[in-house]
Amino acid sequence: MIIFLLLHVRWAFCTAGATIVSGAVAERVKSPTYAAFAFFMTSFIYPVVVAWSWGGGWLASLFGVGYMDFAGSGQSRVEDI
Repeated sequence: MIIFLLLHVRWAFCTAGATIVSGAVAERVKSPTYAAFAFFMTSFIYPVVVAWSWGGGWLASLFGVGYMDFAGSGQSRVEDI
């Protein structure tokens, strides 16, 4: 049950990252183009950034200080840059 809840929370952050971009490109790109971007982001970009920062990735030990994420806002905004 706990694993399902963690998966659900991470899925929610992943979809939030994809929908932040949708507001910026609304009526500027065609739907298939956005669908391809959303697929690429949720399949490749988001998992890589999350692996770097959550769970002891290389950002977690950067400069010996570590990486502090406030409720997942780091991942949601880093990919949208």
